Amino acid sequence: MIVHISIDDVIYSLRYLAQNRPDSVFDMRLFGKLRYLYETYGAKFTLYAFAMSSDFLISEIPCEYAVEFAESKDWLRFGYHGKCGATAFRDECGFRQGYRLVDDTLSRLNTGKTDVLRLHSWYATSEQKQYLYENGVTQLLFPDIDELYENGESFTEDGILHHRTRVWFEKMSLMTADTLLVGKENVYAFTHEKHFEGQTDNIEKAIALYKQADYLFI
Repeated sequence: MIVHISIDDVIYSLRYLAQNRPDSVFDMRLFGKLRYLYETYGAKFTLYAFAMSSDFLISEIPCEYAVEFAESKDWLRFGYHGKCGATAFRDECGFRQGYRLVDDTLSRLNTGKTDVLRLHSWYATSEQKQYLYENGVTQLLFPDIDELYENGESFTEDGILHHRTRVWFEKMSLMTADTLLVGKENVYAFTHEKHFEGQTDNIEKAIALYKQADYLFI
């Protein structure tokens, strides 16, 4: 059994990193808490990043943090989420520009990179999926909508395997084995960066339950 835990809309912490340059990535609350959860439970995390905000480009992150990111590759990975957070980005040129900006920055910083993405607002055109496929993306995490899944919890489209995301931390009132789908073969769980601090206790409880049930963190 496997569990994939991710954080969407990651941009605020990356902007802080570039603009304030703490001594260590892990001096920041988000990254420090993730490292604690990794060291305590063996949990692994994927962070889905925007390419830019109104006053920041992800490429502004300095190379001085590359060593720490490289040393964390086994448990901390990054991937493209979208060009920006305003809306689902439908423009083909902008989508590709955002992807390249994120991917090139992750390569320069020597971070862990993932071939499993969740896109902003779940949205991608067939052309965008083809572009992702050509760039090594093999899987997309998709919404919890019954009509999308006729046979099981996944489907393949445009060469990419789509998985149902059923554990959305900030929308859950109870963290129990049942609500966290403990016992399911594959579990995909996530939150958003702006909700992370408010969900840290719930996320830790979930991780403890997954570990107790012998899930493999991926």
